[in-house]
Amino acid sequence: MDVTVNGVTICQSAIADEARCHAGAPAPEHEAACALAIRELLLQRARSFDIDQTLEDDDRIERLLESEAQVREPGEDECLRYYESHQGEF
Repeated sequence: MDVTVNGVTICQSAIADEARCHAGAPAPEHEAACALAIRELLLQRARSFDIDQTLEDDDRIERLLESEAQVREPGEDECLRYYESHQGEF
């Protein structure tokens, strides 16, 4: 089934292709449709900010997130707590 996001259709074949990236999820096609819908929303937002249309989609999304999303650097205490609770990953 196709998905429509603000008038833009995401076709079933694109969802099926994306579903391969979500193969481990309980509902890969649902996860894929959500991921593609979010991507389309980000691209639409990038267009509304007049982010350079000659850039690749991923680059436009990255520029949008750089300008819109405020990322706070974690402090030393937060890093230590993360490290202590995830030691098996290090």
